[in-house]
Amino acid sequence: MVVNYLPAKGLELTTSMDTPHTIELAENCDTQWATHFHETMVPEIADGRHIRLMAGSVRRINTPAVQTILALHLSVDSRQGKLEINGASQVFSAAFSDLGLAQMLQNLSGEAHG
Repeated sequence: MVVNYLPAKGLELTTSMDTPHTIELAENCDTQWATHFHETMVPEIADGRHIRLMAGSVRRINTPAVQTILALHLSVDSRQGKLEINGASQVFSAAFSDLGLAQMLQNLSGEAHG
């Protein structure tokens, strides 16, 4: 298993040959986070067949961060992959809901897929 941790940006990527790419999202998913995530993480994981975002620690998230996550979803989906979001915090869920994306978040929820 390989773990890459970027403490200044709050991103952690855990990969293994037989498990999904797992990313623990930062507490603060703001515009700076979204830019960094898009520039550094999305290209590295977009070819993955199964990506799991752990969203339980998110305490602040803005629209650019949601847009970046949706872009990742589209990229993975276009490669017949799967993006799942596990343990979404109340703040994370509310951000999607406020943008009219509650159903999309529910569809991406790892818990909803079993």
